[in-house]
Amino acid sequence: MLDRELAEILIQRFRTGSTLICGGNSSGKTTLLNALKETLPDDMAILVAQQADELTTKRHPDMMFMHSLPGSGESQVNYDLKNISIAGLTMDVDFFIIGEVKGDEALYLLNAAYTGQLCAATIHAPAANKATDKLVDYAMYSSRYSRDELMKMMECFTTTVFMEHYKVKQVFINRGWDAKRKELVYERVFG
Repeated sequence: MLDRELAEILIQRFRTGSTLICGGNSSGKTTLLNALKETLPDDMAILVAQQADELTTKRHPDMMFMHSLPGSGESQVNYDLKNISIAGLTMDVDFFIIGEVKGDEALYLLNAAYTGQLCAATIHAPAANKATDKLVDYAMYSSRYSRDELMKMMECFTTTVFMEHYKVKQVFINRGWDAKRKELVYERVFG
């Protein structure tokens, strides 16, 4: 999937800044996220929100898992990733993870990261520099922010990884928002 040197870079960046892992179906996004989150210190409280129970832990003592629950039958209870993400913003956690962003929950993930909360997520995108566009597209579903405002907020996601065929193909570091050009500035560190 990746060599030891790149693994050490990703671990260090994962522990200190928000990370977005992208790729297509069955590209290894969840496998990489599972491995990275296992490197987090035991004294970090971690919330994992997901639709399918793909993210797990074998050893971390303070990792909470919440999964979506669609309303059915007479029950009107519906806990989708958006509702779980909103609840996650009120919890006392050090790290917030969403397994596969694909809707309104993107706005709450972005809000958490923009306030300094360490966050990580997987998302479908064709390249590392396209993942932020996809997250912003999803965030716009339930937002009154402009596209430019949301793109500026994306500077809080400091690392973006693109996966393909269970291999890390690209790693981009986000260097911030260029107000003049109205775009994020990336540095390619791998791929």
